[in-house]
Order: sequence, then C-alpha cells, then structure tokens
Amino acid sequence: MKFQSIFKLLSKILFLFSISHLIIKKNIMIAKNKIQKKKIIVFDISEDQFLDFLDPIIQDLKKKNYYRNIEIYFAVSNKVIKSKEKIENILVNLKTNKKKLIIIDYVFLLPLVDLFISAHFYSSASFFTKSVNIPRGVGKWFVAPKFFFSNFNIHFLTGPLHQEQVLDAIKIYKLKRKIEYFKIGFPKIDKVYNNEYSKKKIMDKYNLDKNKTTIVFSPSWDQGMLLSDFNTKLVEFILSNFNNFNLIVKLHPSSLVNINHPDYNLYTQGVDWRESFKKFYSYKNFAFVQETNANEVLSISDIMITDVSSIAYEYLILKKPIFFYDSPNFYDENVNSFYKDFQNSTDIIGNPRENPRINCGRHMGHIFKNIEDLKELLNQYIYDKTILDIKDKVFCDSLFYNIGKSKNFASHQIIEILKNNQDV
Repeated sequence: MKFQSIFKLLSKILFLFSISHLIIKKNIMIAKNKIQKKKIIVFDISEDQFLDFLDPIIQDLKKKNYYRNIEIYFAVSNKVIKSKEKIENILVNLKTNKKKLIIIDYVFLLPLVDLFISAHFYSSASFFTKSVNIPRGVGKWFVAPKFFFSNFNIHFLTGPLHQEQVLDAIKIYKLKRKIEYFKIGFPKIDKVYNNEYSKKKIMDKYNLDKNKTTIVFSPSWDQGMLLSDFNTKLVEFILSNFNNFNLIVKLHPSSLVNINHPDYNLYTQGVDWRESFKKFYSYKNFAFVQETNANEVLSISDIMITDVSSIAYEYLILKKPIFFYDSPNFYDENVNSFYKDFQNSTDIIGNPRENPRINCGRHMGHIFKNIEDLKELLNQYIYDKTILDIKDKVFCDSLFYNIGKSKNFASHQIIEILKNNQDV
C-alpha cells in the first residue's frame, strides 16, 4: 500500500514536471515571435465543431497584408494531442505544424499571447490576453451565464438578437468589467448565403436524386426534443410514406459524442444514434450526415424539420419552409430548469414559445405536435409549396449583420484589435 502511494506521488511529480517543461518551451517560442515583432493569436479548436465557426475567419486573415505580422497558434484538447490521426488532419487542413499546437487547459499560462479567439463559453486565456468570443449562432437563452463575461471581454455580435443578449447581460449582472462588442455577423454561413455550394456535387456525394424535394431533419440534443420524444419513429414514418422526398438526417454534434465523453448520457440520452439510424441506410432517398458543419445540407435542402435548435436561425436566411416540433417538455420544463443559469425564467422572458431569443425562429415557421400534424404539413407542401413560406422575410434579412461578407468584417476587426495597444 505504501509503495502504491509513493508510485502515485512520483507519477504526479513527473506529470507536473513534463507539463511545466512544455509550458516553458511554448512561452519561449512565443517570446521569440514577440522579439520578431509578431502579434500572437491563439484560436480555440478544442472541439471538432469549433473550426466550422473559426476557419472562414482564419482563411480571410491569411489574405490580408497585415497577416505577415501575425503568428497563429491553435488550442486543442488533450485527447486530440494523443491521437496521431486527428493531429495529422489538423496539420494538413490548417497548413500548420505541431509546434503551433497548445493544450487548451494551459492557454491561461501563456501571458504573451495577444489575442485568444474561441467559439466556446468555457475556454479562458491569460489575464494579460485579450479574449474574443465568436459565438456559434444565436443560442436558445435570454442571456449567457455570468462567468462567460469573465472569460471574454470582446464579443463579435452575430446580429440584433445577440446584441440584445449582451446588453441585457451587462445590465442584469451589473458587470463592472469593460465589455467591448462589434457588429460582425456570422462568418460560418457566408458561403451558404452566397450560394457557393454545388447542389449537384453534394447530391452526388450523398447518392441522392437531385430531382426530388429534399428534407433536412436536424434536431437538437436536449431532452424534450425530437430525438428524446420520437427516437427514430418520425424518420421511419417519412421514409415509409413519402418516397418522393429525399431525407437527410443531420444531428447536432453533441448527439454524436463518443461513449467516453464525460457528458455522453446528457447529450445522447444514452443512445448510440449512429447505430440507431443504420437501419435506414437501405433507403435510396436517405442520407445520414456526420460532418459537424451543416452548410452543405442547408444549401441543398428545401425543407427543414427541427425543434428548438439554433440551426434553424441559419436556415432562416434561405427563407425556405421550416417545420418546428412543438417540444412541450422543453418549453414547459427544461427551458426553466436546465437553462436556469441563462436567465430563462418565464418571469423575465415571458412565453418562451414566442420569444425569438429562445424559440430559434419558431414564430417564422409551422408547428407540428405529432406525426399526424407533420403528415398534414408535408401534404400541404406537395399540394402548394408557397402555402408554407416563411412568415416574415424582413425578420430573416435582419437576423445577422453583414450577411454574406461577415468573415471580412471579423478579420478586419481582429487586425484593428491587434493594432490597438491600449488595454481593453
């Protein structure tokens, strides 16, 4: 027993020594960059989906003349560092080298970093580093949790709804820290809005008939949504009764986390959804998409079926029909309990079904409460596609700032922040 205790102690000491050595090496490397008068940016790609939101900005930055003054590092998870395959993919896709990778847990120990940029609530950098949050769309909450504003002092706003969230948070939490925000937009969907995807190539990629109407089924991961209430029954119903439609299933990335993920049961309800949907692979009009980025399927689909998912906000810019599941368990229970740290109390937000900062655009689409309701909506669409048009196209046009060119606004603002030597 005594030997085991000594072994554990030595293991901890060895671990701390190796981590300390790694951090010192990284700080020395960054210091050399600073001597060369480089500005240091760390992009947080610690989860697979984060790159979907950051890569358009990274690529646009590389086109700017000022880029020669910038050195970019990437923060990854410890799990990624241990995977040769994932490391190789990152190095190839981002055209970088392994020396530019940093474990996300230790970014706060790198005080010489000028700018830390993340699409996550929970990431944080050094006290001496300016931190920019680039959100993953418009969330289904009234305001973000208070700690979020401790982690980030600069916010790139997606649109008016996001601006309301930030301003209300400052007021509700009585934040004393200076918070800066800029009207940027949502770079991830610039290519969708600009129609830069080839429908033929994507249809061929998924072996779908380009002459059929295409539905994208895109539920959220939360309890009280399509997956928890219907499992795969709704998909089975559509495939069995409407073979004149293509059906693409695009789940939220959290629904597909590995069984070893600490929140596996929360995100998946304990279900291996990849396995559950395999029974539909024999249908020629079915595709199950596992890529984190939904841009391709958004661009080729004609109808979206969803619940309370921020992906609906992205789809609204296309002004195509959206069928929203009523999600009674979410609106009547989870919106107050699970999201209590997001100020989602009905005392503040009123009826969540009618609040555009909570309902993910529900008021723009058409509601179904059960499979029969959905059947009626699909039959209406077959009869007359225009009956189910988006209800307020002006709202859709004003949902995001600088739509179609927001990556340029983002990269320009990053450069301006780097040029500004004043403390934020």
